[in-house]
Amino acid sequence: AQEVAPSLVPAAPSVVPGVLGPSAYEHAARVQALMNAFTEQLATENRLPKDPRALRDLAARILGIPPASITADAALIDEIHDAVEGAVNRIYRERRNRAALLEDQLARAEATEQWLGTRIRTLELAKRQQFSTPLTIAEAGRYALDVRPGETVGEPTGGTGNLLAPLDPGTPTLITASDPRRAEVLRQQGYDPRMADYLRDTGFGSPWGPRPPADVIFTNPPWGKHSTRKYGKPIPMPYGQPVDVAERFFVKALTDVREGGRVVGVMPTTILKSPKFLRWLGETHTLRAIITNPPHSYDSRGTTVDSVLLVVD
Repeated sequence: AQEVAPSLVPAAPSVVPGVLGPSAYEHAARVQALMNAFTEQLATENRLPKDPRALRDLAARILGIPPASITADAALIDEIHDAVEGAVNRIYRERRNRAALLEDQLARAEATEQWLGTRIRTLELAKRQQFSTPLTIAEAGRYALDVRPGETVGEPTGGTGNLLAPLDPGTPTLITASDPRRAEVLRQQGYDPRMADYLRDTGFGSPWGPRPPADVIFTNPPWGKHSTRKYGKPIPMPYGQPVDVAERFFVKALTDVREGGRVVGVMPTTILKSPKFLRWLGETHTLRAIITNPPHSYDSRGTTVDSVLLVVD
């Protein structure tokens, strides 16, 4: 569930959690129709078309439009793939056995990933770094998060809800999203995301009350090496210059979690080449683990990057 770097999208007005007001997305009805139809097909047939053309044809039938009209509509293509992810998350949450061992949870997550074809990499997807977390990594991250009963989980980069799908039913959540399209996918799953730019915002503060209300934070921030000069000048961190923009998100998350809480981040492997960042984490916090995720985990999510799980108290 990666969201956009702050330089790309302006901050949006806040939405008070718990009150699902009018959608901020102009094509909300279209997203709803796609998600509901995809969910029904997954529930009854346990499959969706994996071929991009077949998936577009199915979406055209659902929406009652010519298939050819989708090919040149990048926004609709992103809606289709986000709706697929939202529908998959719905079914995954509904069928997930919370009592199962981690090994079994990971096996089921891997099987669920097989419902997805390779996502088309649109310009918008690449610009916003919206490469959603595979459910296998989300399930492993949930285990590392070690949520206790009654604890609130913060998700500052809400995406399509993949990080939230493995949480036990009824887990309190605080979700920030910066993209109205993906916020609508979250709404259709029953979440109430707050539209805001996480880095420019005050964190999980007003209107959610005194900061920090999140007991643990689970995030998959945008990634990007500053050396490429694509992500602006690096903002100095407490340890010096960051190597990757993802470090800035993680540092902020550590300020937005309660004392004694935990932050788990799906991070790029570039942090392994950021010794000042890792040294600072070890000296000022408790660095619990750096777990290398399996290679090719993101193949169906529009990118081929590798990642690690960073676990810090």
